[in-house]
Amino acid sequence: MYLKSKLSSIKGIGPKKYELLNKLGLYTVEDFVEFYPRRYIDRRHIVGLSEIQAEMTCTVRAFVIDIQSSMRYGKKDFLKIKTSDGSFFMDVVFFNARYVSSNFKFNREYLFYGKVTYGPGGFTMTHPDFTPADKPSELFTKIQPVYPLTEGLSQKDMVKIAQQVFADISLEETLPDKIIHDHQLMPREKSVGLIHFPQNRDSYKTAKYRLVFEEFLTLQLGLMLIKSDIKEKLGHAYHMTKEIKSSLDGLIGDLPYEMTGAQKRVLSEIYSDMINEKVMNRLVQGDVGSGKTLLSMLAIYFAVLNGYQCAMMAPTEILAEQHFESFKETFSGIDVSIGLLTRSTSKSGIKEDIASGKVNIIIGTHALIQEDVVFNNLGLVVTDEQHRFGVNQRTILSSKGESPDVLVMTATPIPRTLSLILYGDIDISKVDEMPANRLPIKTSRVPEYKIHRMYDYIKDEVDKGKQAYFVYPLVEESDLLDLKSVTTMYETLSKQVFSGYKTGMIHGKMKASEKDTVMKQFEKNEIQILFATTVIEVGINVPNATIMVIEHAERFGLAQLHQLRGRVGRGGDQSYCFLVSEGKSDVTQKRLGIMCDTNDGFVIADKDLEIRGPGEVFGLKQHGLPEFKLADLIKNKSILEVAQQVAIDMMKNDEITEEGLLMKRIHKMFDQFTI
Repeated sequence: MYLKSKLSSIKGIGPKKYELLNKLGLYTVEDFVEFYPRRYIDRRHIVGLSEIQAEMTCTVRAFVIDIQSSMRYGKKDFLKIKTSDGSFFMDVVFFNARYVSSNFKFNREYLFYGKVTYGPGGFTMTHPDFTPADKPSELFTKIQPVYPLTEGLSQKDMVKIAQQVFADISLEETLPDKIIHDHQLMPREKSVGLIHFPQNRDSYKTAKYRLVFEEFLTLQLGLMLIKSDIKEKLGHAYHMTKEIKSSLDGLIGDLPYEMTGAQKRVLSEIYSDMINEKVMNRLVQGDVGSGKTLLSMLAIYFAVLNGYQCAMMAPTEILAEQHFESFKETFSGIDVSIGLLTRSTSKSGIKEDIASGKVNIIIGTHALIQEDVVFNNLGLVVTDEQHRFGVNQRTILSSKGESPDVLVMTATPIPRTLSLILYGDIDISKVDEMPANRLPIKTSRVPEYKIHRMYDYIKDEVDKGKQAYFVYPLVEESDLLDLKSVTTMYETLSKQVFSGYKTGMIHGKMKASEKDTVMKQFEKNEIQILFATTVIEVGINVPNATIMVIEHAERFGLAQLHQLRGRVGRGGDQSYCFLVSEGKSDVTQKRLGIMCDTNDGFVIADKDLEIRGPGEVFGLKQHGLPEFKLADLIKNKSILEVAQQVAIDMMKNDEITEEGLLMKRIHKMFDQFTI
């Protein structure tokens, strides 16, 4: 049997069954080999009737002492088999299964596997698997795999196919002998066989370790190969002439604040990459308010001074507009042309100005990667809040120039281990220092019964000239969710609690022009209290706003709460974040407690990762990365770290050959990319 053989070539798989397998993404023998069970059932451990408890799923051994004839029970045929081990009793019940009675004989001992319930008549097991105790079926003598299914396929079908496949297949080794020896890994063929049909717990763990290790190693090598390929590409070698350095120093000198040591260090790394003729591919990772935007401005200005166009892509129109205004302010009096391209501005003639080179700096949203957007001389691409974009989107924007440098920014702190997975193709810089005038934001949880005390405090602060945000999870009331909405609370609180104050509202269903008007009013303090949804999560910079209220805080992830909290504390005054929540679960208590205890985004990222997992936190599918079949980034973190080091060593020692089986595995995993 060949790996590339169609499953329809296997005996017993006709056109109909083959079509059902196709629904599971299974076409070839190789597809099935790597279609691992999602869990296992081990019916071999027998529990005595004296040990069973309600809701327990187990295997018991008992004699059949009575078979009650079928009877009508409601609308179902009802068969009750009374069993005993000589001291204790249990009923076995089947519905609509008259034929089952012929499988049992009085005073014969059987094994039963199922879930035990307890009622007025004692313990009962309904519709269990069963077999004679003296001649047990394979179901009770071996660990049984449980596969994902589609309607029309049974576990029996899948197990039978697996048995046929592994009885007649040979799998070649993919990892080098040295790695297998040094890390005491199980051979590939044996590990794949045991992951489908484990003999015991130890063999399963050893087999899984090998396959998880290979998944991590394959991914890391693929990302590193992409990175090395990028590094080998010749890009634009920028020149730091005396005139250009003078212009850059002049811009920095005109800033109303001193750059932090971390900003200066990261800026030096960026300039070093840009001066090098190889393509820059760098991630700037920094907490909310650490000053990443300034670094992107200085990198962009350096590129413009060298005669190139620059593009900066933001995930939302509000953030793109915020950057546009910020750039115009910073570059006022400097001979650069800045344009804005979003869905709202795409018909304003900006595309023609981009194509002609009339505009030096183009700030926009996903509109930048539209097919009809053509750049004149794109030298630098910046993506902001990178966790909102996928690898493919970043690649599309870069493809609009001839090997442009790439600068990626994110305010979502990522643990080092995960950053190597998410950004294994990128060099990483950390802005790990906050501006000197920033005071830590004081965060506290507010139960509903204390909310009016909070309102009074907010009114006192607003009376002193400060501003506040109220954030809600919904735009409008929902019949399905018992949650406050921004529209309802804006109407209620504006007329009642804050009737004497200037209030405003912003949410995602408003037109871009309406949102822009509201934000401008808030920036000018023409709105003192802004009611919003998470549209204000990123890029909103109003230093005078010192209070953030997040209603139903338990509905948000820790990273999102941290981002929202980062909308305040942007000036020199003390700021506050109030987390309004009635959630009483242990997870809610733990999560909100973390927010109250620390302002450190990296600590928060680690905790968010532990609680919610990487898929939810970072949207791995959104990044365009291959999905793991067995590996788990949290549970298998120790294996990941070993595989990462092995990958680094293999790349350093040039141990990857284009024709090897491992390279084929890498190509298969990264089939949507070019390696």
